[in-house]
This record gives sequence, C-alpha cells and structure tokens, in this order.
Amino acid sequence: MYMRLILKVVVVIIAILLISSAYVIFFSDEENNKEEDNELPTIDEITGNKPGTAGKIIIISVTFSDNIGVTNATLYYKAARASDWSAKSILTGSAEIAIPPEPIENWYYYVTVDDAAGNGPIGDPSTDGGIFYTITVSDNDQDFVHQAFLEEGTATWCSNCPLISDILYELYDSDDPDFYYVSMVEDMNEKANERLYDDYNIYGFPTIFFDGGYETCCVDVEPVDQDKTLFKEKIARVSSRDVPQVSLSMEAAWNENTSELTTMVTVENQVETSYKGRLKIYITEIISRWSDWNGNPFHFAFLDYAMDKSVEIKENNVTSFSTTWDASSSEYEDIYPQNLWIVAVLFNAESVQKYSDPSQNEYSFDAHFADAVTATRVLEGTLPPSIGISSPKQGMLYLFDRERRKTLLGTTLIIGKTTIKTTVYAEAEVEKVEFTIKGAFREITETVHEEPYEWTWHKFSFGRYIITVKLYDKEGRTATDSIDVIAFML
Repeated sequence: MYMRLILKVVVVIIAILLISSAYVIFFSDEENNKEEDNELPTIDEITGNKPGTAGKIIIISVTFSDNIGVTNATLYYKAARASDWSAKSILTGSAEIAIPPEPIENWYYYVTVDDAAGNGPIGDPSTDGGIFYTITVSDNDQDFVHQAFLEEGTATWCSNCPLISDILYELYDSDDPDFYYVSMVEDMNEKANERLYDDYNIYGFPTIFFDGGYETCCVDVEPVDQDKTLFKEKIARVSSRDVPQVSLSMEAAWNENTSELTTMVTVENQVETSYKGRLKIYITEIISRWSDWNGNPFHFAFLDYAMDKSVEIKENNVTSFSTTWDASSSEYEDIYPQNLWIVAVLFNAESVQKYSDPSQNEYSFDAHFADAVTATRVLEGTLPPSIGISSPKQGMLYLFDRERRKTLLGTTLIIGKTTIKTTVYAEAEVEKVEFTIKGAFREITETVHEEPYEWTWHKFSFGRYIITVKLYDKEGRTATDSIDVIAFML
C-alpha cells in the first residue's frame, strides 16, 4: 500500500515536470520566433492604375508576403473630391470599391500591410495617402451589359439541393435572361466533379459559384435565407461589377448523320489592350437525364466541354473559334439535339484568391472571373421525356410504406411493402411506365399506363435489388431512372 502511494506521487511529479518543460519550451520557442521576426512584410503585386465605369464595382487585388505572416492588410480609398479616406480589410487578397453612378469623378486608393511583430506598416504606393493609384472613371456604357454566369454544385444524393435548383430555374428567363447557369452534377459527371473539386475546392453542397467565384453561396446560409431575394441581390451585384469590354456571340449546328455538334464562338475585344483568358463551351441538357433528390430532372445539367482552351484577343479585335464535338464517340450516344443547350463563357486569365466557404474562409481557390457569357439552343422542337424516382429516396429507411429517417451507411433500406412513386415529365404525353425490380434470384416487372405512375411492391423479397423505372412517350422516346435498395418483405 505504501509503495503504491509512493509510485503515484512519483508519477504525479514526473507529469508536472514534463508539463512544465513543455510549457517552457513552447513559450521559449514562441519568444524566439518573436525575436526572429524582424523582417518587413512586402507587397509583391497590386492592381495599380486602372479604368473604371460609373455605377460599377471595381476589384482591387494585392499579393503580399512576410517571413512569419501578414496579419493586417488595409485598402484606403476615396473619391477625388472627398477629404477623408475610407478603409476596409484586403487581407483575403482582394476587395471591392463600388463606384456610384454619379457624380462622375476619379477615385484614388492605396494599400498598407503589417505583420504580427509590427515591422510595418509598409504601403503601396505610400503609407499615408500622399501617393496613390487612380481609378479613371468614365460614363456608364449603356450598350455594354454584363450578364452573370452561375455554376451550381449539386448532386443526386443531396437532399438540400432541390431547393436551390428550383429557385434558379424559377428565376431564369430564357427569352430575356439576365444570367445564365449550368448544373454541375458531381456524382454523375466526372468533368463536373473535377471542376467543382479541382478548380473551386468546393466545401459542401449545394454551392453556387457566381462569375467564376466572384461571389459564392449557399451552403453557408440557413435554409430560411435561401430565397429569391438572396439570388437576385447576388446576381445584381455580379452584373454590376466592372469588367473588360469583351463580348461573345455563338452559332451551333447539329449534323444528324454523324451526330456531331459544331459550335463557332466569336469574341470581340473592345479595349485598347490585349485580352487573355480561357474560353469554355459547356454542353448541357435542358431537361437532364439525371434526377435530383426529389425525383425531378436537373435543368441545364453539364455533359461535356465542346471547347476548353486558353485564348488571346488582340486590342480592338474580333476573333472566332470553331470546334466539333462528336456525340457518337462520347458516353452520350442517346442525345437529343432538341434538348441541347450550349453556354460559352470567357474567363479572365488573371486570378484572385476566393473561398468556397465564405463564412469560414478555409477552402481557398484561384478564382478566374467570367467576363462574358452567351448561350443558345441547338434545335427547336419537342423536349424529351424524363422520369425520376421520388420514393424511395437514396439513403432513407422505409418501414411499411412510410419514410422514417436517414440510414447510417447511406443505404436505402425497405422493410415491408412500399410504393414506388415517380415524377414524370413528357411534352409528347406518356405512353406507359415500366417498373422493374431486379435481384440476384428474381425479377419483377409491372407496367402502368395511367396516372399516378406508381406501383406498390409487396411480393416476397430479401436482399439487394435494383429498382428501375422506364418511361415511354407517344413519340417513341424513353427516359429511365434507378436506385439500389436492400429490401425485406414477406
């Protein structure tokens, strides 16, 4: 007993000594680091003098460095006739100056940075506003309108995504659009997945990237805030930003014999300097072959790039780019040209650091802003049908035809009879819907000719099955959807 007590005391003493040593080492290192931080921070690059347009938003970009780290970066700015400077943080690498529509006058700005040790501040071009950069402001060109471009990061498994998709589709007016958008379905398209993760470092779903990342939402806001107002405000903000005066026009043609899509995009550069950027031509389906969490088809879902290349347009010049996309050699041989919607976007070669989680600013990416966008439908005509399984949903538990909750492993689990429900769209009317239940030891097939297009599965089943629904319209076109489930029925 006495020996145990001695051992406990020894252990406690050793623990105290170790903790004390770690404490001393930590704070000694911290103090040494402070002593070593004697270098001035530096401003490596800055936007400098630039033109601006009344009523637009000017983006100021800056890069800076320090041996330990810059902890304070400030943008000072004011109108030419103002006496005092306004200030805002530019620690993220970029900040905006909103130029009012009137009065039309030049604006000035400068930037200062400092580190934790207080070796600064240092400024560019000065630290006190004695020297500054000039934004030369001109009248708003009423003939030049910038339309926003949105990329929606979404997925078939995402239960929150349909809310965002529905708002976008409701806001969009194809006859008179003030923005264009594409749905990047990450789990159904490899290139969409690469775009979201490699280029945007996406944080969560759903996320919308406005103009290549100039603005980002919506995983960082509450569901009650995800409404039309939020999107209208962001689209208006993006549309009002100051952009180079470049414009796009596009023609698209479909060859029925070869199943080839030819697109020609013409880029007009209306400024006095050469424009460098990247031209992407997105091939999308107006009514997608893929369905969302609720069983509704995605709209303008991305399939492939017709073109994705770096371009340079000389000053005051017009240049055309042509490309041919072979649908027969792609994985989309069953394409309907009447369903194709082509979006051409010109992204600026210069980049600005942005974040896909703007509330936390931990997931950074190099944003290349979209300066021009246009879109066209390939062929007029009847859109193809679509069908989606609205129940059962992926990753949910169903107990005797009632949806209960999400499963732990994301598997769809069905216990007892259940009704397979569908969401159907067909401009040419529905001929029939086939329901197929296929497992290792049995296959069940039923056909429904009338609404509602649903069928109750109640026959003895045990194990893993694939539920497939197939719609036939009255023009002979088809659409399918499927889901993997584990079922237990007596």
